[in-house]
Amino acid sequence: MQRLLLIGGAVLLIAALVIGLRGSGKNWSWYLSYAHEDNNPYGMSVLYDLLPAYNAGERRMVTQAPAELDLRAYSGTFFSIGHNAGLSREDMDSLAAWAALGNTVFLAHETLPEYLPGMDTSQVPFSMGSVQAPLADSSTASSASPDSITAHSNNWDSIKAHNEQPSGEDSLTDPFYLVEPIQEQPDWHLEEELLALRLNFSQPPFKTTEDHKLVFRVYNKDQPFLWSLIQPDSLRVVFPQVRALGLAEGRAADQQKIQGANLVELPVGRGRILLFTTPMALSNFYLVQPDGRDYAERVLSHLAPGDLLWDAGTRKTTTPYQPAESPLRFVLNHPALRMAWYLLLLIPLLYLVFRSRRRQAAIPLLNPKTNQSLEYLNTVAKLYYQQRSDHRAIGEMMREQFMGFLRERFHLRQPGLTEETALRLSSLSGLDAESVRSLFSRLRELDAGYEFQDYSLLRLHRELQQFYQKCT
Repeated sequence: MQRLLLIGGAVLLIAALVIGLRGSGKNWSWYLSYAHEDNNPYGMSVLYDLLPAYNAGERRMVTQAPAELDLRAYSGTFFSIGHNAGLSREDMDSLAAWAALGNTVFLAHETLPEYLPGMDTSQVPFSMGSVQAPLADSSTASSASPDSITAHSNNWDSIKAHNEQPSGEDSLTDPFYLVEPIQEQPDWHLEEELLALRLNFSQPPFKTTEDHKLVFRVYNKDQPFLWSLIQPDSLRVVFPQVRALGLAEGRAADQQKIQGANLVELPVGRGRILLFTTPMALSNFYLVQPDGRDYAERVLSHLAPGDLLWDAGTRKTTTPYQPAESPLRFVLNHPALRMAWYLLLLIPLLYLVFRSRRRQAAIPLLNPKTNQSLEYLNTVAKLYYQQRSDHRAIGEMMREQFMGFLRERFHLRQPGLTEETALRLSSLSGLDAESVRSLFSRLRELDAGYEFQDYSLLRLHRELQQFYQKCT
């Protein structure tokens, strides 16, 4: 039985070890990948499938940098999401010029871009909303592939050389002319490590009565995260018409309230650039929750109708996505380590099966000896009592036991049943002399010639017991 318990315990221990190293359920990766094909909590597969519902046009995968594309062939929204934009100065200028045609550029990144085209709307040559900039004709737009956009020959010479555009009358006729960007921009954004953010919108119909909570959760535990927030008042120095659409609020470790905007609109010509600093709110983890999906729908409602250009070309500058591996999966993926792992599990099991049995004869268990003196005395007493014709002999034994008690307890060497002994015993024991004389009288009856009856024996026994109790 003990052997079976050992074997069963070993099997359970090995099973628990395997399950613990393997992990329970699906091995989710909590890496912030923001990849459209990633089904993990912080991937964008759910968002990628939902986006066509907010655009009337087609969803297209952009694999080239915006500066290398002929964006005039498309109209709608340029959608970029990730850790950082990875957009160069030329890419931002191209996107700003494309937005001025009435399109939307949606940049959802944890890190805000270091460069923004410094657009002073008073110097834009055309009146916003009144002058129609040239748009791509339908034949040009229909020639693009629906799945991906390849690089076209960029004929936007005015965009490439906007910093070299000469001042004068000719410059006012170029609808894509951008002024020289501001070199010294104010500190219009901040980064704070917070445990949670409370998100809402500035104006109805997007504003809700209750804020939306945003946390960075890993394995069901909230972790502090470095959030980027925009300061709209400082940004207005560069973009006077900037609008704060989404608001964010949190508390630092010292309980200081941190406030800012996580969604701002930068008007550009007849279009706009949207900066969204909390892309985590659009991840799979939040879109599968009712509150998170409601917030994402309000954010996506700001996208322009038309084609949706998903930016996949500039993600090369972000940290590549790598699925998480458990220690056991790493071991099992290598043949040598896999065999070593199986051998490590097999050796203890074989040892328990063949070497755990007892190789020495079992030693029998001996019970300790018990003191049976009282049982022996009771047995002898019962035998004597059963012999009713010899009550005198039992009484004589009781008298001899009494005399031994006097010699041991009161140190009377040769005690007798005399008056002198009775008085001395009374003084030593503290008993009255009459009780001692009565006891001595009962003991002297054993020497009388008449028959010693059983009631006399019982009376003698009671008086002796009373004497012993009072003396002890």
